[in-house]
Amino acid sequence: MRAIIILTLIPFVLVIFLATVLLTNPETELSIGQAFLKGEAVPKNTDWGMFWVRCAADGGNSEAQALMGRSLLVGLPKQDLTAAVKYLKMGDKNGNIESTKLLSYAYTYGQGVPQDYDLAIELSEKALKEERDGRELMGLSFFKLILPGKYRDYKGSRAYAEELKNVGYSSAWPYWCLGIIQEYGLGTPINLPKAQKLYEQGARLGDNDSQYAVARGVYEGKFVISDKKLVRSYLEAASRTQIVDAQILHALILATTSRDKAQVETYKSLLTQLEKRGFESFSKRLRDVSSPDKVNDSSITIKNLLDEKNDLDGSKHLVAALMKRFGIGTKPNFTAFMQSLDWACETDLSDATVLKGNVLTGMELGNPAYDQAFKLYKFAADKEHTYAEGQLGMLHALGLGAEHDWTKAIQYLNRAADAGDPEALYMLAGFYCDGRGVPPSRKKSIELFERAANQGHIEAMLELGIMCNSDDFPDIKRDWNKAKIWFKDAAKADLQEANYYAGSIMASRGSTDAALAVFKEAAEHGHLLSEIQVGRYYMNRQKFEEARKWFNMAREQGSTTVPRELRILGLRESMLSNNPKAPLLVVAAKHITKGCVITKDLISTKANESEESDVQWNNDSLTNPDAVIGAVAESDISKGSSLNAADLSFPDPTKHKHE
Repeated sequence: MRAIIILTLIPFVLVIFLATVLLTNPETELSIGQAFLKGEAVPKNTDWGMFWVRCAADGGNSEAQALMGRSLLVGLPKQDLTAAVKYLKMGDKNGNIESTKLLSYAYTYGQGVPQDYDLAIELSEKALKEERDGRELMGLSFFKLILPGKYRDYKGSRAYAEELKNVGYSSAWPYWCLGIIQEYGLGTPINLPKAQKLYEQGARLGDNDSQYAVARGVYEGKFVISDKKLVRSYLEAASRTQIVDAQILHALILATTSRDKAQVETYKSLLTQLEKRGFESFSKRLRDVSSPDKVNDSSITIKNLLDEKNDLDGSKHLVAALMKRFGIGTKPNFTAFMQSLDWACETDLSDATVLKGNVLTGMELGNPAYDQAFKLYKFAADKEHTYAEGQLGMLHALGLGAEHDWTKAIQYLNRAADAGDPEALYMLAGFYCDGRGVPPSRKKSIELFERAANQGHIEAMLELGIMCNSDDFPDIKRDWNKAKIWFKDAAKADLQEANYYAGSIMASRGSTDAALAVFKEAAEHGHLLSEIQVGRYYMNRQKFEEARKWFNMAREQGSTTVPRELRILGLRESMLSNNPKAPLLVVAAKHITKGCVITKDLISTKANESEESDVQWNNDSLTNPDAVIGAVAESDISKGSSLNAADLSFPDPTKHKHE
């Protein structure tokens, strides 16, 4: 702070000279660097900012080491992966948690070091011991779910996802993860009703994977939902947001039912999209049997699509396989589905090999078989199947079923992205943003995200909202108005995470009423963190019953952080300003030192003889002894003194960081 004050009092031309002569300790160097980076008291200058941050990092400041590492990792202003890892290792050694997390990411993605999941997981778990970071919990849960061999730990994945669900996370990912675990009995007995409930909660929050899982489960005969319109709406939403398996199921349903004018247009659009993504044989088979331009007789169409005789190219087997899986015109039968799919694969039909690859990378057959899936995707990618190229790129990026190879990963993703595949565009955009496998470029990242978003990819819309509002990158300008548009577009597609992010930004900008509106929308869909935000809004306005209602909604979802919010609410309710006629005031029975936890023996009461007209009237004085038990004193409190709300706090025992 002293460095910032000095900078505000002297001309810019003297800054460098005085800083060099007078301010040479690492903390001060970091302060100067941050001032230049943020444009606080001096003109914003990334080069000078990074110069001083580097000085502080070289001088042993762990916060500066983390900042240098992150900046060099993502190319601020220039990427240097070797130097980035050097600073992150220094910061990690000095106990900086941010350095530990970033070093974990470097090992995960092979940036500046060989990819090493052992070290990545070890570092992430080390960081979690110090801070229960939502991103770390999600990352560990994800990798313990999807990684092969010794890394696979379904019970560990479940534990992390349960914790994430209960503390609240911005996205609905924990619900999908826990649904998968329950549906397929991964490390636990199969529990379809529980899986359905988890998927439905994720679907309500706008998670497209959960939406497809609900629809798929119903058509496969696993789940029972009486509201068929709701099931169809989830399928349509997942299809619009470019989940390829959802698009295939949606196209099948439209092919085998009577279609109104709007459905005809949707059907045409779906077939065109699937053709662009490489599923030409599948789309041709549907067109041949159920032309979008003709009135559809569903009974005849179903009979013809189930016919597998005289199959010259494998497309009959492929479509019939999917009909059997989803119970269209027949009972759902996964074994029969796999048999017909295998027959289609024997004809070297690319569409069939890709869909079998999807099955093998999922959990339908038990543990994922990435090596087999890689071969199937490679076969189709060599025939320029767009979707297969994108999948192959991701397997190379993650080192699953193949060697981790950024060159090949980017090569295949570029081929798929050039053909317009929205998922490949989305993944490639993320790599350009962070500089993984490609030179970092936020402008290129935004361009690719926009191409994906314009096709309905809601996660791309969300990322655009976050990026447009960010001031972390010197190569793009912060634009809240653009960010608002993208958040709004994602929220229109029912992605409640977008409402949560928009509300958080609005609140930070002082637009509390606007923030409340979007928080409420998300909360009404069951977004736990938004429920807590709405509760806090009403608590801060002394509307305690309304606040308690929203906090209780979060508690009913299993929130582990709400008990603290309810304690704070009880403290606020107990303030004299809210109870001017209260008969008693809480006082210290003995001297209470700062940091002490309040117990019954430390407090007493005295008669409340105060009136609002008194000079000594204190709005913060507390009137309920039960409300203060378990609170922590923020300052020393003398014996006989009234306990005030400002003197007490309820620290978060979970130490969670939400993102």
